[in-house]
Amino acid sequence: MSKNVIVSVRMSVLDLQRLQALAIVFDETLASLIQKAVIAYIEERKSEPNFQKELEAAKKRQTALLDQFHMI
Repeated sequence: MSKNVIVSVRMSVLDLQRLQALAIVFDETLASLIQKAVIAYIEERKSEPNFQKELEAAKKRQTALLDQFHMI
C-alpha cells in the first residue's frame, strides 16, 4: 500500500492463533500477513458492483476516526 491506512479486521481467537503460527513458520510478522490478506481481499472484491461505494464509505469512516484520534 502506498499510504498508511487504518484497517479494522475481525477474526476469531483461533484464526489469530493460526496466523501467529504461520508468521513463525514463514518468518514474517503478524502485521505483514494481515496486510497481505487485506490486499488480496481488496483485489478480489474490486470487480464487485458495490465495492467502490463501500470503499468510499470506509474512507469516510477512516477520516472520521483519524479526526477523533487527533482531537485527543
